[in-house]
Amino acid sequence: GQPNNTLWNLGAKLDVTILTVPALEDRREDIPLIVADCLSKLSDKSEVQFSNKALQSLLAADWPGNVRQLLNVTKQCARLTKTKIISEALVQSRLSNQALQVQPLSHAHRDFERNYLTDVLKLTNGNVTKAAEIAKRNRTEFHRLLNKHKIEAKAFRQ
Repeated sequence: GQPNNTLWNLGAKLDVTILTVPALEDRREDIPLIVADCLSKLSDKSEVQFSNKALQSLLAADWPGNVRQLLNVTKQCARLTKTKIISEALVQSRLSNQALQVQPLSHAHRDFERNYLTDVLKLTNGNVTKAAEIAKRNRTEFHRLLNKHKIEAKAFRQ
């Protein structure tokens, strides 16, 4: 049966919009804004800021973890600094510490699978049949993977 609610009964549909946010490495100009916002939200560290060289280190760093990784490094630096100015050395120590951390295999597999699916869909402009052929999977299995990762093929159509 159909759910008894006003939206369903009116035949209304919800339209889903997919937003693609570029990787942090493609929008480095946002790093100072993100860092400043993060520091402002740390109530006990509201006057702490990065030195110019420390900020340059953040701008030059690789951010495979994107904004989440940047926020983690920022929070770590804010908590560990003994002064109001976060030094380049402290930033470098946190960046190298981040590089030593390895995510669990299940997370790495999930990330790889999601990136692979989006790459294949980009290559085929969202054509699921062609994408499944490239991936050497049947169409049903490919759809199952897309659903698992909440990826909509139509978002890749041009």
